[in-house]
Amino acid sequence: MMSLILKQERSANSEHVFSQVTIVADDNCKFLCWSRERLTYFLESEPFLYEIFKYLIGKDITNKLYSLNDPTLNDKVSN
Repeated sequence: MMSLILKQERSANSEHVFSQVTIVADDNCKFLCWSRERLTYFLESEPFLYEIFKYLIGKDITNKLYSLNDPTLNDKVSN
């Protein structure tokens, strides 16, 4: 299981909001890091995988947004 911790701060001297993300893995895992350009190119050539990425990312973002309004969902979001 992995946990995502998002911390947002507003800079004192500007109106920019900065985000810090911490990811904690409870078990052994592998981390994959792709440049946005290479991932976009790859997904353009693999429409099925593109749809899966869209679904997973959309579901993850939706759950996190709901959890901001309903703290009881926090346990469900990290799964």
